Amino acid sequence: MTLPNPTDVGVVIGRFQVPNFHEGHRSLLDLVQTRHKRVLVLLGSPAWKGGKNDPLDYHTRAMMFHQEYPGFLVAPVTDQQTDTAWSEQVDRIIHDVFPLCNITLYGARDSFINRYQGRYKTKEIIQSVESSGTALRQQTAGMPQEKESFRAGVLYGILNNPTSVVTAVDGAVLRIGPTYLDIVLIRKPDEKLLRFPGGKVGATDESFEYAVNREIREETGLEIDKPVYVTSSCSLPDWRANGAGIIVHSSLFAARYIYGAPKGGDDAAEAGFYDLKSLTENMMEQCHRKLLTKLQQWYYTVGMEIFK
Repeated sequence: MTLPNPTDVGVVIGRFQVPNFHEGHRSLLDLVQTRHKRVLVLLGSPAWKGGKNDPLDYHTRAMMFHQEYPGFLVAPVTDQQTDTAWSEQVDRIIHDVFPLCNITLYGARDSFINRYQGRYKTKEIIQSVESSGTALRQQTAGMPQEKESFRAGVLYGILNNPTSVVTAVDGAVLRIGPTYLDIVLIRKPDEKLLRFPGGKVGATDESFEYAVNREIREETGLEIDKPVYVTSSCSLPDWRANGAGIIVHSSLFAARYIYGAPKGGDDAAEAGFYDLKSLTENMMEQCHRKLLTKLQQWYYTVGMEIFK
């Protein structure tokens, strides 16, 4: 058996976003360990933390390596906008740690190797074990545990993520006639005051206008004309979001009513027409009071001309 050359270094690059190494991980790590006395692991880390694809921070994954593979050196490598910039960063980290060594980068199928443009040689490892980190994460997410360490981990993860900011839209559906100016408002279950129909912008929504049209249909059943931007709320003092530590930023749109009878749907208990002129802030839920005032000011200065 040929002993590993002490001047050779094996480098493994991966995200390792798992509660523990699966068989595919171990087969790769064990192989590199048998070939090299020194192993450097570069842990891929997102430029913007807190996403579902990268739930574990760098330090948590580094401790997993220190426990399971204490002889390995571990360092972070941050995602970059281009493969070229990322490859330059990888080379820089390796050179800073091992400037005079022979370097080999190891990766499995579908790893970083096809995107790497640096100066070091790479070797793809064909693994006999098919394992999926994504499947393991999904399995873990569906299995709450009784251990205190599990509860501590949930607290650590949530409290160390940035404050969540949710983008939302609200809609003012206006029914305009010679002698009337009506607006459609809704009530949520267990609430006494009124709200604009609206909600969170979804990942599949093509635009804010698309999102507000969808929300109005879901919560009132009405058909509307093309929405027109009115104002931004900056942040809404919504008790539901405040209780979860979430900040809601909403944009208000106005749209002309086309047809339909307002009927509460989705998470709206009821929907109906109200006289816009007679509405006051104290008739609205706190989170939408300023939006009502801004809408009334907008309509009598800009909206009348748009909807004439």
